[in-house]
Amino acid sequence: MKIKSIKLCILCDKEIIIPCNDDRFLQGNKYIFRPVTNEGMPRPKIDSIYYGKEFHWECYLNWPQQKQFAKQQFIHYCSKAKKNTLCGLLHKDDRLIVSVSVIKPFNLRMCFSSVGNEIFVSIDKWEQFSINPQVATDNFYSKEFELVKSSLLEIVQLYPNKQAVISNTDWNGTEKHLYVD
Repeated sequence: MKIKSIKLCILCDKEIIIPCNDDRFLQGNKYIFRPVTNEGMPRPKIDSIYYGKEFHWECYLNWPQQKQFAKQQFIHYCSKAKKNTLCGLLHKDDRLIVSVSVIKPFNLRMCFSSVGNEIFVSIDKWEQFSINPQVATDNFYSKEFELVKSSLLEIVQLYPNKQAVISNTDWNGTEKHLYVD
């Protein structure tokens, strides 16, 4: 097996091995939890070459501060999303924020308050998600999917296809006109 990278988990100090041939890693962090900000990280050594800002999923989900940390990550993500000129805002509530990129590949970018990380879903695969939400499991760690399932099901019902996503996205303040016809 070829290895994309080896890092150490911030919580347990054991290796995180990421296969380089698994595209799911690029679409959703199935192997690791990667926070959107260093704020509130449990160790000061996160800037070390051996410590990125990754966690094993099991370590992260069993960490006593996980819920508080996830909420902090979510709040940070929401504040960044308001200023992002390369994404329009599709949906925001206290459990989930969804933005849509204006540059290729056109992705829906989701952050869930229960988990606190960013998930990318191709806009071209969105309709598959609305028809069969289990398709989404390829982008999620199994226990992560259980935490976000109800929010994901709700969002695909509100915006069941690509056209619904595009027409309901607030593009104000974005640079959409530079990238999309």
